[in-house]
Amino acid sequence: EVSTFLEEGFLITDDVFPVDSVRHAQSTSLTNFAEIINLIETNKLHFGIGVKNGFKEIVQRHQSRYEMPYKVEKMMMEDIFRHSKRINDLVTKILDCSEFDIINKSIVISLPGCGSQAWHSDGPHLDVDHHLRCHCLNVFIPLIDMDLSLGPTEIRPRSHYYSRDLAKLYLLAHLKKEVKKNVAPILRLGSALLFDYRVLHRGLANYSDKIRPVLVLTCAKPGFKDL
Repeated sequence: EVSTFLEEGFLITDDVFPVDSVRHAQSTSLTNFAEIINLIETNKLHFGIGVKNGFKEIVQRHQSRYEMPYKVEKMMMEDIFRHSKRINDLVTKILDCSEFDIINKSIVISLPGCGSQAWHSDGPHLDVDHHLRCHCLNVFIPLIDMDLSLGPTEIRPRSHYYSRDLAKLYLLAHLKKEVKKNVAPILRLGSALLFDYRVLHRGLANYSDKIRPVLVLTCAKPGFKDL
C-alpha cells in the first residue's frame, strides 16, 4: 500500500473507521454548518467567495462549496483517527517518520448544484530541482456513502512528481502509453482517501439533492507548516 501511494500519489483505505462514529460526525457537521450560516445571516455579515471574504470559522471556496473548521475539534474524529492502527501505520510509513502532526482539520461541504472545482494541488514542492518523498498528505473521510452524483474527489494519478514542464511530462507519458486515467473513488462510510499534498485533484459537481460533507485531516512530518 505504501509503495502504491508513493508511486501513484494516492491510496484508498476501506473500512478503517467505525460507521456509527462517522454517522455521528455527519450529523454534527451539518448542525454546525446550519449554525454558523444562521449566525452570519442573522448578523447580516458580508460573506463572499475566498479567504478575504470569509471567516476563520468558515470560508466559501467557490459558489456553494465551503471549508469549515468551525467546531471540528468537538467532533472527536481526530481521536478516532488516532486510534485507527491501520491509518496511523500507513501515514507514518508514507511520511517516513515515527510520529506526525495533524496540521489542519476541517469539513468540506458542497451543496446541491455546486459545480466542479478547477484542478489544483494543496501545496508546493519543497525542492525546486528534485522530486522528494511525501512530506504532507490529506486524509479525506466522506461522512455519507458516496456516489458519482454527490461529486467525489477526482485525482490525477502521478501528478505529484516534480517537473518544471508538466505539459512535456504528460506528452512523454502519452507517447509511451503510460498516461493514467483520472480517478474519482466512490467511498462508503468508514473509508478514506489519502493523497499527497502535491497531487492534482478537484471536487466534482454535486448533481444530487443532498449536502456532501467530507472531513479533511492534513497530516505532516513534524516541523512542516503550510504557509
